[in-house]
Amino acid sequence: MAQSATSHLFGESAIDAPRPMRVVVVGAGFSGIIAGIRFLQHVPNVQLTIYEALSGIGGTWFANKYPGLACDIPAHCYQLTFHEKTDWSSFYARGLRCADFQSIAVLRRAHFPVTEIQAYLESVVDKYNLRPFIQLEHRLTSAVYSEATGKWNLTIQRPNKASEGEPDGETGEGDVSSPWEDTVESWKDKRVGVIGVGSSAIQIVPALQPKVRHLNNYVRGKTWISSPFLGERAEKLGMGKTESNYIFTDKDKELFKDPAYYKEFRRDLESDLNSIHVVTLKGHPVQEGGRAAFKADMLKRLETHPAIAEHLIPDFPVGCRRLTPGPGYLEAICQDNVEFIPTEIKQILPNGIERVDGKIDELDIISLGPNSAVGSGSLLIVIERQVQYAVEATLKLQREHLKSMDVKPEAVADWDAYIEHHFAKTVFSERCRSWYKQGMYEGRVVALWPGSCLHAVRALEHPRWEDYTYEPLDGHTNRFFWAGNGTTIAEETPGADRAWYLSEGEVDFPPVPLH
Repeated sequence: MAQSATSHLFGESAIDAPRPMRVVVVGAGFSGIIAGIRFLQHVPNVQLTIYEALSGIGGTWFANKYPGLACDIPAHCYQLTFHEKTDWSSFYARGLRCADFQSIAVLRRAHFPVTEIQAYLESVVDKYNLRPFIQLEHRLTSAVYSEATGKWNLTIQRPNKASEGEPDGETGEGDVSSPWEDTVESWKDKRVGVIGVGSSAIQIVPALQPKVRHLNNYVRGKTWISSPFLGERAEKLGMGKTESNYIFTDKDKELFKDPAYYKEFRRDLESDLNSIHVVTLKGHPVQEGGRAAFKADMLKRLETHPAIAEHLIPDFPVGCRRLTPGPGYLEAICQDNVEFIPTEIKQILPNGIERVDGKIDELDIISLGPNSAVGSGSLLIVIERQVQYAVEATLKLQREHLKSMDVKPEAVADWDAYIEHHFAKTVFSERCRSWYKQGMYEGRVVALWPGSCLHAVRALEHPRWEDYTYEPLDGHTNRFFWAGNGTTIAEETPGADRAWYLSEGEVDFPPVPLH
């Protein structure tokens, strides 16, 4: 009776004995891959599954294979902190076939076109042996939390079937990618319409323009097209402030093989990239200077077509919409086989597009260009820190034998107030149609972190556990239940190291002052 009465007060295992944890990651893009690596690295006794709806890893870099596909920040800034690539083909990493660059073994076994960034992700997955944990063609269709059990009930859909619980390992055939690279070569006699001026459309237009008979670009709104982002280190390589993408030479890549040189090059680029947050602040001199410089650059590049410049150059601040370099876009829309159409579309017809003014454009092919990305800086370092935050929360649940943790309503309210205060000071709240505001001209900014990229990194460093409420596991009622039976695993394991705190890496040596 006495033992039963105290079973909910004191744990019976060693203080550092990790209880089993089941972790499910949704998606095998950058975020899912980072999560897989870090959870396996930091969380002991974990059962990990990564569900990916598509038939290959890479997320958007697997799904998207449109002409001109490229990253719109420097390739050397679009990689993980712990897995560097020195042989990027160009300043803005492009979508290439596997045969166009030095590939890893797994890509030689692939049967689909592979982008350079996807190849990078494939190399990360293979280096950290994540494939056994990834279930391809497994789409999460619902996730329902059970208050009674403290667990999530997931519904996973596979090709031609849906099931509850554990997957049986069946997979379908085929992939969802479009055979762009095979078909575009046959479009030389085609009339093509590209709708929009988002980041994808800006890449598609210059890629298609030389390969088709005629191209219509339907542009309802305005947008800023920046010159390519180049830091001082990049200019020293001889890149210059060119309007096109810079292709790295063999000499460049040889320089990058020097670890010290490469580290300095990358740090310079990322430092420059992380210095542009001030352009998002209303009335800041950098915002005003950038606006004047971008306008002058766009006017110069469109000097033969002033009507396009008049329609395209915005009256809203730089950064209100996603800022995209768009190498070659402005030059492409000035070509003789391109018509820039600012008239809105009324409807899509079987043989083309009808404008609101009644004019019908007969077209053979329509491509749609969605717009997506982040406000400023590289998203990847933020993703890494978000994953680490989730790891820390999981470790807390494991270490302290907690059933659940839930953010306090008052913490949500305070954070909401902070968000509203911050965005009122930024260009994101100005009147422009943006995915930051769910495609609206005005409204709440819902897609961005309220601050710079570096601000997010610092904010996520130290979780505020006091902002959460916790539910104990198995009904234990003593908050120190996690302290266990008063021993550690080392003491209960014959031959274990019982002076581990003296091991290499465990001792924190303070610096000795110079006298």
